[in-house]
Amino acid sequence: MLSIAVRSIIALLLLLPGSTVPTAAAQDSPTAAPLSVRGIVLDGSGVRWFATDGEGLIRYHNGTFRYLSEQDGLLSRFVRTIQTGKNGDLLLTTARGIMRYDGIRFTTLPEPGTVLPDAPEFLKRSKNDDRWFGAKDGAYRFDGTTLHYVAFPIDSADITERRARPGRIRSEYAVYSVLKDKSGNIWFGTEQRGVLRYDGRSFRWFREKGLSDGAVRTIFQDRSGVLWFGNNAEGLFRYDGTTLRNITEEQGLGNPEFKKGLKGKEGTLARVWTITEDRAGTLWVGTIDAGLWSYRNGVFTNYTMKDGLPANAVQSLTLDPDGRLWIGTGNGICIYDGKKFSPFIIPPR
Repeated sequence: MLSIAVRSIIALLLLLPGSTVPTAAAQDSPTAAPLSVRGIVLDGSGVRWFATDGEGLIRYHNGTFRYLSEQDGLLSRFVRTIQTGKNGDLLLTTARGIMRYDGIRFTTLPEPGTVLPDAPEFLKRSKNDDRWFGAKDGAYRFDGTTLHYVAFPIDSADITERRARPGRIRSEYAVYSVLKDKSGNIWFGTEQRGVLRYDGRSFRWFREKGLSDGAVRTIFQDRSGVLWFGNNAEGLFRYDGTTLRNITEEQGLGNPEFKKGLKGKEGTLARVWTITEDRAGTLWVGTIDAGLWSYRNGVFTNYTMKDGLPANAVQSLTLDPDGRLWIGTGNGICIYDGKKFSPFIIPPR
């Protein structure tokens, strides 16, 4: 079990604006500085969007790139998450708040300041097309119009600690990932308290096998219904509805050095940030320090910069309509077609 101090440190680790640049320039000129890509989304119009850490939102369509930042109405150039909304608009989490973009203008979504007294009853009204965002000690549910705050059950020991030290900033229950599974259960990945499930009746915490020893950065459900949790210290977890397994531990792919001194290490599967599945049923797992892993028929294969990745920090994964895997890293994007990794070069702004 990690100490509170170390666990807190682990969690913390965690063209002109609006102008366009033609593809030809992109192919001939590499980016001037590393481009950290946190999310990749393809909308209903065939436009691809890239959420970046420091360069705002990037639009790509028909061979043309466009950078969007504060001058265009974005709250911050640090865009942490991106997803499509009910009406095809974009929903963004930035360093300064939650926003919606309808293709013309950005709108800030006001964050509610009250805590609902009965979260389970409120969650029963959640619909499959609701969108979710992380919040302190809970989550925000967006119904297409308004953000609603949902409070989590807090451990009695944490309540006692907060009362004893009221001035201390606490974020153990901060949400890093949310998934509504095929059965309607809602899963929340937290910073230091594991995974919380709401099944329509009650809450249940999952913290075994080290799941609460690091931030749960991603939650994914594969085609067979199995849930996968990506933890930023303890690695990859599998839950089949009955048994929770620490796959990283079972495979001997952990990184004790990181838990002791916060040092990354190649060849490990300890710091998982993103997960997806391809058409063939292969599970793809991105780590923030050891590249990309594939998992099929019980066999893990590791891909790094030596294989063509632009960086070993893999932050986002998504499949396109042709089945190609788009990989967002700490140094740009590449595409895997099943045979090789090819760079997708985004020109500097």
